Amino acid sequence: MTHIFRYLVALILVVTIAPQNLFAKKTEIKLNLEKGQQFEYVITATQKAATKNIDSESYSDNLNQKMEFTIHQVVLDILANGNYLIQADYKRLTFEIHSQEKNQKYDSDAQDNPPLLNSQLKNFTKIQLEFEVSPQGEVSNLKKSERFSKDTDTKARLTNIIKDFGSESILTEMFNYIPKTKVNQGDKWVVSSTLPDLNNRKYDFIYSLSEVSSNKIMLDFQADFNFETEKPIVMNGKSMMVNQTGVQKGNIVLAADNNMPLSKVTDREINMQIATTDIVTKTKSVSQMKMTYKTSMKLIK
Repeated sequence: MTHIFRYLVALILVVTIAPQNLFAKKTEIKLNLEKGQQFEYVITATQKAATKNIDSESYSDNLNQKMEFTIHQVVLDILANGNYLIQADYKRLTFEIHSQEKNQKYDSDAQDNPPLLNSQLKNFTKIQLEFEVSPQGEVSNLKKSERFSKDTDTKARLTNIIKDFGSESILTEMFNYIPKTKVNQGDKWVVSSTLPDLNNRKYDFIYSLSEVSSNKIMLDFQADFNFETEKPIVMNGKSMMVNQTGVQKGNIVLAADNNMPLSKVTDREINMQIATTDIVTKTKSVSQMKMTYKTSMKLIK
């Protein structure tokens, strides 16, 4: 009789002190779309950069920019392999850039843009992409519209930025939050992402399920950066070695019925140290740069 009593006491202790999520219903996060569904997002990105000499105490601002664009997606079909066939069209683009050298503004809907910006950015609203995405968020079979591919072949820096918007890595960023298994609140999983604006390096993002309700799911994420050039970067008669560290974190709110993003907020801070050598005079200097980014994505219809 004593051993039965001890067994019951032990069982009660296990039940009362066990973590709540041991018995909680796991959440399955995967895309659940229907043919004809449409999703339109406004994406806003701000960037600030400040530099200082290694011996200085304070930073001086040398860049402040804001960009906003709209992307419209429609589910064209549900394929035999279970993937969703999606068409994406880029719509209005606006930006403001304030730097030490000059200030620039652009609005794809305006008629009075600077001619140079018009020539480099006119094709942004011609970008049309078709791609597959699996319920697990894996992007494949990306096809670009011919009007974009044929017209966008200059070497201008802004034009190359436009090309980045038509890359698979940009689209992958929109769907790379999905875990491989069902998860409980508080669970974490790792997703690798290639970031075009960080030398196309791959970083591990740690995601966690922070909130679940009847109509939405919230995920938190974070990644730490550490990068050092292996070889000097030669530019404008100078040789540079760059070391950068930083962190990127934020959250995504998903619709509980289809697990598509309702909103996403990302904050990134990067600290860079740049060791420069003048190729002719051999003069050496060290400077530091602090860069902050904030990106928000919101479903508007």
